[in-house]
Amino acid sequence: MAPVPNAFDAASAPAPPGDPADPRAVWQAQALKWELDTLGAEPEAAYAGPRLTFPLTPAQVELLGLHFARHPETPLHDIYLCKILTEARDLFARAPRVQPLQCRAQGHQKLVIAGDLHGHLPDLLTIFAEYGLP
Repeated sequence: MAPVPNAFDAASAPAPPGDPADPRAVWQAQALKWELDTLGAEPEAAYAGPRLTFPLTPAQVELLGLHFARHPETPLHDIYLCKILTEARDLFARAPRVQPLQCRAQGHQKLVIAGDLHGHLPDLLTIFAEYGLP
């Protein structure tokens, strides 16, 4: 199995947008190829770790926890790891970025919690425009 592409291996010099030599584009292409190759494979017969079916059931998740507690030296196969991470990414991508909450305390009308914006000012300004200033 090929190693997982590492975003930090990409060269630091920015390339023009759309340039096939852009390190981000190269990394994204490598990551997509790894994902497709990995998701399309099956663990080899010699794999000694847990064998999973998807979607995972609560019982399988519990067995995974027990496996890691009892056999920390036996890692989860790349195929299963890729599938779990892919499903988590897709789940989070579908989740709304803003969650409405109700505050039971008197005198408060609205509470907005914004996650880490990674310094992306336009996202912060959008939040202020939609939900008001703090």
